[in-house]
This record gives sequence, structure tokens and C-alpha cells, in this order.
Amino acid sequence: MEPVMILLQKNHLKAALSHAAGRDIRYYLNGILVEFTQPGDIHLVATDGFRMFCGLIFAKDAKWTGTPQKGPFRIIIPSDVVKMAVKGKTPNVVELASTPDGKFRLGDMIFAPVDGTFPDWRRAVPSSYLPQAPARFDFRLLADAQQALREWHDDQKLEPKLRSFGPHKSGIMNGANCTAFVVVVQLPGEGDADVTPFKPCSYEAVPLSA
Repeated sequence: MEPVMILLQKNHLKAALSHAAGRDIRYYLNGILVEFTQPGDIHLVATDGFRMFCGLIFAKDAKWTGTPQKGPFRIIIPSDVVKMAVKGKTPNVVELASTPDGKFRLGDMIFAPVDGTFPDWRRAVPSSYLPQAPARFDFRLLADAQQALREWHDDQKLEPKLRSFGPHKSGIMNGANCTAFVVVVQLPGEGDADVTPFKPCSYEAVPLSA
């Protein structure tokens, strides 16, 4: 593999990091997958098993500092390395570069990629959705998803869209320009198809029947 030298935006890494596992026994989840595809697009993916973040960097938008590379190849950057590398607001980018000894550098942090195979994350991406399908979600996960998408797009007023894929299936939250999404697992149990649990009575008094 040719030397890798590319700039990554800190807000993109922070967004993905928010959905990475912490100290999971599945060690390959304790990091961010940087996936270089053969067409040249780059994916940043992270999951803790309950939700998954995926961000897309188009080939035309990739900021290579060395010779542009095309995949397919993958690197899992440990979460602890990312946390250290993204500290500080300026500069707003950090360089990911390979080193002669087979390791990598993210900013000033030298690391060995996580040794393991990241799950086939594409299998977790729903392919179709049911409009207005009843669903039950943990709203804390939805709040995290919204914040991750706001971080990715660098827009704290962003209002993502949430779609349900039917009972017992995942939901997906999209950002503004569809370069990032979050998949969230539903809570067990049936969703409630009713808009409200009861019909509110009239505020004004209703005359008694004669």
C-alpha cells in the first residue's frame, strides 16, 4: 500500500466518536473505521452495537496531503487516539498518515490500528422504510444521533429527519445533505399506532341533554 496522507475534519471524527464503543469486549468496536473505497469515497463508521454512525466523504472532497489513494482498504483508529487528536478547535483538521514502520499517525498521536475485522456495517443499513410506521425508540439515543449529525455538519441548529422501518426494525436519522446518517435500534415491544392515547374533551361546558 502506498503511503497514506490525508486531512480529516475534527468535527467529522467527533461525530463518529460519539457512537463508538467505550470498553467493549468486542475490541474492534472501540474505535472509528476509516474505510477507503475503490471508487475513492471514504466512510467514517462507528457503532456500539445499539446505534451506528456513518459519514461519507466524497472522493472529490477528500483533502489528500500526499498522493491520492484509492481502496479498498480499511483502518480502525482506536477511540482513545481520536479523543486526544481532536482536542482544541484550531486547527479544525487533523492529518492521518502512515509511517514507515507500518503504524499510523493521527495528528501527533502514533498508533497501531485496531487488530480485528469491523462488522459488515452495510447489513445494518435499512434499504426501505414504512411511512408513519409505529416505532419505539430510546429518546436518549435519538438525542445523541441528532447531536452527532449537528457535529458532522457543523450546524447546531440542524433538524435531522427520522424514519422508522417498521416494528422491531431499526430507524435511521439523516442529516442535511445526506452525507451522514445514524441507525438506531428500536426498543422491544410494539409501537403505538395512535397519535395520542386519548381524545381530549372540549374545554367549554357541554349542555346536559333535556
